[in-house]
Amino acid sequence: MYKIRKKWLGGALLSLSLIGCGGGDSTEDSASKGDAPLVVNSTFAATYQQTIEKPSSEHVAVSYSSLEQNNIQSQSQNLNTAISYDGILEVTNLLTKEKHKFDWPVTQKIDSDGNVETISHRSLTLKPGSYDFILLLTTKDVKLSQYMAKALGVDIIDGESPEVDFILLPNLGDTINDFEQISYVSTLKFSWPAEDLAGLNTPQFGLSINGNDEAVYSINKETGIAELIMNVEPGEYQLSMHLYDGDMMVGKTEEEDNTVNFVEGEDAKMDIIPLQADVNINLTPLKDQGTFTFTIPAEVINEVNSAEELALIVRLGGHNVPVQEKVLIVQEENGIYTASDLFETGGQKQVTAYLTFHNINDATEGYNTTPFASCNTDISTEQNQTLGCKLELKRESIITGRILGTLMLNVLDEDLQPALGIKVYVNDKLIGLTGDTYNTGSIKVNLTPGLHDIKAESSPLSASDKIDMNPLDVVNKVLYLKESPNIGKGHFVAQPEITITHGWSELGVLTDLDGDGDLDYVAPQRNRKEMILALNDGKGNFTVMDTAIALNHISEAVIAADIDGDGDNDLITLGKYTAGNAHQFFYNDGKGKFTAGQEIILGKDDGSASKKLAQFSDFDGDGDLDLVVKIDRSSAKVFKNDSKGLFSVLQYVIDTSTDKPFVISDINGDKYPDIVAKDNWINNGKGEFTKDGSVSLGANRGTLLSDDFNNDGSQDLFFYSETSYDHERHRLLLNNGAGNFTDATHSFNKPDNNETLALADVNGDGSTDIIMAANLKVNSSSVNQIHLYVNDGLADFGTPTLIDEKKSSEQLLTGDIDNDGDVDVISTWGGQMSIYLNQPQP
Repeated sequence: MYKIRKKWLGGALLSLSLIGCGGGDSTEDSASKGDAPLVVNSTFAATYQQTIEKPSSEHVAVSYSSLEQNNIQSQSQNLNTAISYDGILEVTNLLTKEKHKFDWPVTQKIDSDGNVETISHRSLTLKPGSYDFILLLTTKDVKLSQYMAKALGVDIIDGESPEVDFILLPNLGDTINDFEQISYVSTLKFSWPAEDLAGLNTPQFGLSINGNDEAVYSINKETGIAELIMNVEPGEYQLSMHLYDGDMMVGKTEEEDNTVNFVEGEDAKMDIIPLQADVNINLTPLKDQGTFTFTIPAEVINEVNSAEELALIVRLGGHNVPVQEKVLIVQEENGIYTASDLFETGGQKQVTAYLTFHNINDATEGYNTTPFASCNTDISTEQNQTLGCKLELKRESIITGRILGTLMLNVLDEDLQPALGIKVYVNDKLIGLTGDTYNTGSIKVNLTPGLHDIKAESSPLSASDKIDMNPLDVVNKVLYLKESPNIGKGHFVAQPEITITHGWSELGVLTDLDGDGDLDYVAPQRNRKEMILALNDGKGNFTVMDTAIALNHISEAVIAADIDGDGDNDLITLGKYTAGNAHQFFYNDGKGKFTAGQEIILGKDDGSASKKLAQFSDFDGDGDLDLVVKIDRSSAKVFKNDSKGLFSVLQYVIDTSTDKPFVISDINGDKYPDIVAKDNWINNGKGEFTKDGSVSLGANRGTLLSDDFNNDGSQDLFFYSETSYDHERHRLLLNNGAGNFTDATHSFNKPDNNETLALADVNGDGSTDIIMAANLKVNSSSVNQIHLYVNDGLADFGTPTLIDEKKSSEQLLTGDIDNDGDVDVISTWGGQMSIYLNQPQP
């Protein structure tokens, strides 16, 4: 007898070393006593856990107190258990075609610490040659759970220790009673994201066939599982599969496509998608409020029996947007469950929604219970869209070895009052917002045993701590918000320079390309039909991808926006102004894979033109992002979005003046985006523009930017003037709110030849600051430096601060690239990227 102890990892690991002869059928393949014994390593890809009976016609919501009535058959999650298998090993000599079968009994013992002891009493030796092996195991219980694995074409070589590796797959069809059936058995292949499986603590899946009982299996995280054995009669079957983390449902099959056609001996396929609630946003034309509609998966409804018994609490808030908390009524129409209400967005570009699901009976306790399902998502409020909110649904009917604890976290502000709508993170994962009426200034969540990092944050305030959770603990914790000592105030520290290309990069963009929540970088390469992609690890470390994004045209810039309303950032490359060239859209799949789409053909070849002459905004108030883009050196067009990312010409407009930039800005205060170029083009809210006067910008202006520099609520202008004398190179024009501008250049301390500009609030005081850098193409003899001009809130910028005294810059980009809550700076020149992290003063 041979024993190995290994840690229990969701599936039993067998390592059977067969050290002697006997105990099976005699065979001519048996070798002499001196031959090395065959070692069989068998790993269970998944192990049966329990069966959940299908809901009756009078379904009753499950609770822990009623588990015994639900006839849940549990096998291996109970501690100190033993699982016995009757096994058969079939061995086929590929040369002689002889087949021999051997009894192969196996026992697994699991102790209270989760260790597994595997015992087998069989052994086997074989002559050198090539063999096929099939192992079939069946549990010794009424359930007759069955597992099968094949190892084909295994060479037994004289003088070497023979070894066979099996990955045992569960059979979810009828019991296999005859090895001859195996050649007719179908395989069900399925897929779920590898990162989802890797992130689960206790991965399990459940499968129901034709609406029958759901069989639940644990998944071995070391092997994963991507297929099952289905011993069923040929034909069509309705399959329902769920992915669990312990008792938390996190994935399921698509409801629209759960019919699988099994053909004898062939594979069938099905996909697993995350369990999610869909959020649809229909904004008003002014974008200050909108109707938010939440589509709820049937699995959530089933957990409480009906829509009438479900309470959905929505908390929605954001920077400078007070948290709004509402209990929504869930309605059903044609099998679709939805709830909707009107929420204020405060004109902010992004808000966070936190959804919690309770049984309606929890209202008696003020919904002070832990929700059985929840999700949260960040929402862009620049356009109408539909996006997913990834759910975790706690199923009371799932038996799990995890024994959780409960955290009740209270968050207090600087005045020691409950802090409302504060983001709360556990182990760097956003878990939700603190409540207003319900769970005022607090949040309640179940946690696995162990050490956890907890953080509450509403920039620039934050608080953090650690808690050590034990099984069944109830931990009450208070966090006190204060200004984070890690928030930078405009003191920039240079990081090691990064080579993004050995050629020359054109104008790029910082945006989240792969959906992981941090800012990545993408830029075209000069005179090459490809774009460089550099992914951020969330801490400001960029990795340049080996595979570039292929382009159909040579491009000089790229900008990003969610043009098709699916919640991820798409791209438009801006083609070089030569005959036959084009701007082109690239649609993102949400994971950084791009598909080329519509092209906008450019005008005639009339020489080089300024770059990055395109901007997105919702010009016609229909909730999607339209586009204004240069199509030749002196003209631009406005394109209307059909809400799916396809564009048609809305208006041939905008004399931009030869080779000069424009800017989108609401200059007359009516909340509709206008266009400032050589003339002012005023929007009536329907995407129809009328020329209405002009602003004295100068014939040879450079970069043109717009923001509220003096904090009076109106949009001002700042630009570089290429032909002005040194003391007038930069001009600041302040808006009175009606589109009348006053020259305030005298309040600006003028730099030397700083053509490259960027705007950002670098010190967190709510005012827009200016970053400037020299570009060698302006004056190669000028001092090449990067400066910061801090705004006092009244558009007075004072004396500049030096960020870098030796750098030229073709482009300045700003954003929180290390996710510490402040604004950092990136400068690009040639093929180099210089990173400046905003840090506290030393």
